[in-house]
Amino acid sequence: MIWIKKSLLSGVFIVISSIVLLEIIGLFVFDNRYYWEQRYLSISQNSLTNKQIKTEDGENTIWTYYPNSEIRYFGVYADFFGAHVEYDCTFETNSLGFINTGPVNQSADYLVVGDSFTEGQGGCPWLTAAALNSDPNFAELSILNGGQQGAGILTFEKIIELHEQAVSIENLVIIAISNDFKRGDIFKWPLDGPCYIKLECGNQDYWHFVDRYIDSEQLLSQAKSRRIGRNNPISSEVIRYSFTYRLFNELTSLISQHVSNPPPPKEPKDLFAPYRNNFDALERVLLRYPDTKIILVPQRDEVGLFGTENSDTRIVKQYFNSKSIAYSFCFLDSDDYLYIDGHPNSEGYSKLFDCLKEETFER
Repeated sequence: MIWIKKSLLSGVFIVISSIVLLEIIGLFVFDNRYYWEQRYLSISQNSLTNKQIKTEDGENTIWTYYPNSEIRYFGVYADFFGAHVEYDCTFETNSLGFINTGPVNQSADYLVVGDSFTEGQGGCPWLTAAALNSDPNFAELSILNGGQQGAGILTFEKIIELHEQAVSIENLVIIAISNDFKRGDIFKWPLDGPCYIKLECGNQDYWHFVDRYIDSEQLLSQAKSRRIGRNNPISSEVIRYSFTYRLFNELTSLISQHVSNPPPPKEPKDLFAPYRNNFDALERVLLRYPDTKIILVPQRDEVGLFGTENSDTRIVKQYFNSKSIAYSFCFLDSDDYLYIDGHPNSEGYSKLFDCLKEETFER
């Protein structure tokens, strides 16, 4: 009986020691998962507007930032253990309501369209007038930043059309993540709704509108209150810190992928179907701008120790190859992303600036 007791104690000691060791190792392993449910966004008041785009195909409405303004937005993450400001950015907009890159003239050498990575959410806007003027390659050129958070390829097309109403575009650059090819209809803000007029946005993961000069303590207090309203399970907020739990999930997922053997579909699956609307939009853009430069950027879940190229990226590349669409890939790694948020930090955006420069001038 004594040796059984000793064996059990030894086994328990080994298990506990192993978990402690794994948790220590986990402190140094990049967490490439997303925690959108713990994100609380805020933006300065009177920052958003909707604009009409008139084309031969009809009329569309898309949102932009308020033109010729100084805007501040924030990303706060809050969970059971507290809250912290992940990013706090201030930027200027041009006369079209996009990130200011200098005067909007009758013609532009380049229009760069994209989503929040092009706009510069998280690490703060990187394709700006100051950045362009400080680089001898770009200083003499007229370059417009058409990046917009949440935009997909369908919206890219409308952003191009919006710019074409005011500017003659000489060259086009598209910066995209693979998720952009799955995004749905063109978005506009419900500016006549309670979220915008009364600042009553409920618990949705939308920007809450705040005074531009709000301090960090007020932001954190608001995020904590919003967290209570969102009612996230405390267990999910706590367990994410466990590297052992994460490793267990990764291993079980890997095993299930190899063990499961689903029956073959009765009909061949159209891999491009979920992306079709955005692929069609891209093809329409390429018909008008056949020399478009396309830069793909990895997402947070594709970098780090557990990061692998996701299925969206593989399918987008497959589509590009099937249509002989040229593209380049801007490589970012785990050091180039924010601590929790899915967007690059300033170092990541510096790399993206270099990729844009290489694609523009060296290819």
